[in-house]
Amino acid sequence: MAYKLQEQKILPNGLNLLAPSDQVTEGDCIDLGDWWSGAAGRLEQAPTEVQVNSGSVYTAQDSICQVTGSSSRIYYGGGGYLRQIGRAADAPIVAGLDGAPLGLLSYQGYVWVMNRQVTVTTPYLGKGQCKDDGTTVTDWSPAPPGVPTLQDGGVNGAALSPAVHNPPEVGGLPAKQISYYVTWQLGTLGETNPSTVSGVITPATITPAVDGSIVRITQPTPPANATGWNIYRKSLLTGTVYRLNEFTLDITRTYVDDYGDDVHTHSDNQLLSLGIIMEGDHDPAPPCRVIADQTYNGRILVANSAANPNRLWYTPALQPAFFRGAANPNAGDWVDIGTDAGDEILVMTVRPGIVVIYRAHSIWRHVGDLGDPNARVECVVPNLGTVGVRGAVATSLGDYFIWNDGVYRFNNDWAQKVSQKVEPVFRGLSTESLVTLGTSYRSKCAVGYKNGRVWVSYPPTSGALGGASLVYHVDSQRWFNCSAAFLDFCDTGTAFLGAGPGIFSLESSYAGASALTFQSEYQDCGLPDHEKTWGDLVLNHNTQGQTLTILIRTNKKATSNDTFTLTTINSSALTKQIIPLVYPSGYTVTALRGKPIRAYNLSVRITGTGASAAPPVIIDTPMLLHYYVEARQGKTFDTGITSHGLEGVGTIDEVELDVDTSAGTATLVISSDIPGGVMADRTSGGITVAQTTGRQVLRLVLATPIDGRRFRHQMSTTTGFQVYGYRVRVLPIGVYLDGAQSEVWQTGSLVTGV
Repeated sequence: MAYKLQEQKILPNGLNLLAPSDQVTEGDCIDLGDWWSGAAGRLEQAPTEVQVNSGSVYTAQDSICQVTGSSSRIYYGGGGYLRQIGRAADAPIVAGLDGAPLGLLSYQGYVWVMNRQVTVTTPYLGKGQCKDDGTTVTDWSPAPPGVPTLQDGGVNGAALSPAVHNPPEVGGLPAKQISYYVTWQLGTLGETNPSTVSGVITPATITPAVDGSIVRITQPTPPANATGWNIYRKSLLTGTVYRLNEFTLDITRTYVDDYGDDVHTHSDNQLLSLGIIMEGDHDPAPPCRVIADQTYNGRILVANSAANPNRLWYTPALQPAFFRGAANPNAGDWVDIGTDAGDEILVMTVRPGIVVIYRAHSIWRHVGDLGDPNARVECVVPNLGTVGVRGAVATSLGDYFIWNDGVYRFNNDWAQKVSQKVEPVFRGLSTESLVTLGTSYRSKCAVGYKNGRVWVSYPPTSGALGGASLVYHVDSQRWFNCSAAFLDFCDTGTAFLGAGPGIFSLESSYAGASALTFQSEYQDCGLPDHEKTWGDLVLNHNTQGQTLTILIRTNKKATSNDTFTLTTINSSALTKQIIPLVYPSGYTVTALRGKPIRAYNLSVRITGTGASAAPPVIIDTPMLLHYYVEARQGKTFDTGITSHGLEGVGTIDEVELDVDTSAGTATLVISSDIPGGVMADRTSGGITVAQTTGRQVLRLVLATPIDGRRFRHQMSTTTGFQVYGYRVRVLPIGVYLDGAQSEVWQTGSLVTGV
């Protein structure tokens, strides 16, 4: 190869940590931190995060949810607390939760909170399954009424005040024991269980003094959010409890008179005809870990209790405040996903007509409405699951989820890995520049999505809050890394929020002063076994007045001398800068200071703090590396059999070598086929090639010229050398006979004289 100046382009595409760092696709990088994934053809500083919550938050926040309605509210939690941004200086509104990530859902103007904790402490005394309307925290499932008050009004209600009618009317209830129950109607939340005493459904009973009586039912004290109430009466004919009122009673109507006759549609036959049977299975929410990312056909879905990790519960459509039969182990509004309880449900994402269920070791889907006998539950991907309750996110492009060895996209039918180029991170392998994932803490991984960018955060080896994030740009299929890590994400439409040591608005501002890092792959220019003398690096940049450091790493950081600071750059306008690639004045090896950098491969690393305000730092591409290819470093050199371009016999008497034998002497053996017609060593075991000081031209005069039609030149050493050129002086011989092949030479007829 001719020794000439050559050019190598550096095009910062995306991360590639899978292939050897000098064998990756052109343009891939091994560090690409805090650069904007949406920029093409250049490095552009990415907007960073800005904290949006107030108050002091000392524990890691791992839960975040936006509630929409008449106003938007942001809730977040961590360490056993629930808070709302801007409410009481972000003081806890719920305390005493179990410390696990919370299941949070926005529905009907409430945030619905799911947690396995049964009872919680101040500032809210209640259950870990609760809801909040922006002002008041209440239990998920409202308490049923107490027992109503009953009065015997006699045949004409004369004993009642105020009187039932003027003039009094005759009733129709018998002089037998009659049982009444009441329930609250809580608007869109639904209907409560019937009246209870000490948690047990208990009727109010009365035995009128005479047949034909009227009974007045007075409501107990209603809760503030009750919009109506219902009265149920146990049938004396069938023993079934039917509703007395056809339509829900307005909450302002404090009592109802039961006449028990056909005229008032209160007879047993008429209640039986109305057919509204009292339900006593409006059970409170089960204490679970997981809540679906949205409602499914108007139902809230929760899953994964301590007793049933693979069970999914659901509310009635448009009645989110209770779960029918949740406490019934035999029948209720629940379904077990698979028969192996050890494979717990971790994430549920809702699609039209489908609920995708991510378990610890498998992916399932529920097709059809819950409770529909024609619905089906099926395992779709039996050998993949997700790592934790923040391990999957639904997008318009499919779900993205984290498994033990990387990030996958699930399209409701099959899963496809998208993280091949950064797979070493997810396997917990250390890389040259990125934070190493703590494999024992994979459950803390979180994935989020915003406008074609998939964010994947992972914990460090300590498991503490920290770690880093990877950002996948879906359109270009490029990976970037980010110095910040988060435990949950929320796309509010106008902002992309991350939960960590607080709540942060991501990709929103340059005020955070990004920690910019870039490192190219180790450029070997397609010749991994040849050293190069590196000429210069050409950059076009505008650092917006920020100082960035240029570091050089050579030979894949084989030794401590293979990484060093080259220089710094600083500009306020787009500037073209040519940076000589020479060892700096402070380089460890004194003898090399100021000399051109020489190495098998070279990586350019750029670090620094980004601009604190727009416009951002940019580095245009391609970056250009100029270099010279050196001869291959080897321990053998062989020309093979050659005629040196002669048609006949020639003789060699001198050899010229352009070599570098700085490491030690070498031996040169020259073989030829004369005499004898067989290739043989003609140097009696070889000629010593002297040790040089760097690259030199050596001339070797042969003590005995070597004849031959064919020649072969071989050099060898135990220490290594480089051959840049090899030349011989050859004298052609017109006719050469040695009898090895029974040669005969005979002239034709000759005419002497002129």
